[in-house]
Amino acid sequence: MHVFTFRGLHVLAFSGLHVLAFRRLHALTFRGLHALTFRGLHALTFRGVHVFAFRGLDVLAFRGLHTLAFRGLHILAVRGL
Repeated sequence: MHVFTFRGLHVLAFSGLHVLAFRRLHALTFRGLHALTFRGLHALTFRGVHVFAFRGLDVLAFRGLHTLAFRGLHILAVRGL
C-alpha cells in the first residue's frame, strides 16, 4: 500500500485501487472503474458505460444507447432508430 499526502493532496494506491483527493476534486480508479467528482460534477465510466451528472443534467452512454435528462426534458437516442 502506498499513501502520499502533501498540502491538501491525498493519494492512495493499493492492489489496483487508486484514490486521489485534492480540495473538492476526488478521483478513483479500480479494475476498469473510473470515477471523478468535482464540485457539482460527477463522472463515472465502467466497461463501456459512461455516466455524467452536472447541475441537473444527467447523461448516460452505453454502446449505441444515449440518454440525456435535464429539468424535465428526457432524450433517448438508439443507434439505428
